[in-house]
Amino acid sequence: MNKLSVNSLENCELGNIAVEDKSAHPASSRQQCVSTPILVRGILIIILFNICLVACFYLFYIYINTLQMDQRNKLNTAFCSIAAILLCVSLLNLGDLSKNNPNFYYI
Repeated sequence: MNKLSVNSLENCELGNIAVEDKSAHPASSRQQCVSTPILVRGILIIILFNICLVACFYLFYIYINTLQMDQRNKLNTAFCSIAAILLCVSLLNLGDLSKNNPNFYYI
């Protein structure tokens, strides 16, 4: 059997491989798809995760509003500092830090 040097799609376009009739193998096309219960479970997990995130942010907002003004300012300063550090690290990772081309595109 000859091994083809290009991938199957290119061989099919070149005419080296016959196009498969999908109606002849309906089960094979179904096996490549995700089953319905797994898809529904995945969607529910994503929705529940988002609901939990919104609830946590809401409870955190309520907690912040119950603090006194000086404690709120200290907490705000801490969060801004942490966010700035995380932003700098993520922007450094986005830059091109290769050996011969140390460019920082985003900073």
